Amino acid sequence: MMSAFRTRMARFSIGLAMALWACTGAFAQYETYNAMPGVDFSKYHTYRWVAIQGASYPNQILDTQIKNSADVRTTREAERCRPS
Repeated sequence: MMSAFRTRMARFSIGLAMALWACTGAFAQYETYNAMPGVDFSKYHTYRWVAIQGASYPNQILDTQIKNSADVRTTREAERCRPS
């Protein structure tokens, strides 16, 4: 009796884990961008962060996290962009 219960629980656990794994794709992030038509971005190989006068920025910690996240993403996608 106990062995049948364990078998059912094991199957249920495996099924639940597989269902949760399958659902993770539903929460994938979508990227959007905004650029003028006809702009050739292949000629740009470097970038840098600039401060804009009069703009409001988040606190320094969040600002650094945003910049680091963008730097990591750019590097991960193997683009030839380097912070300058």
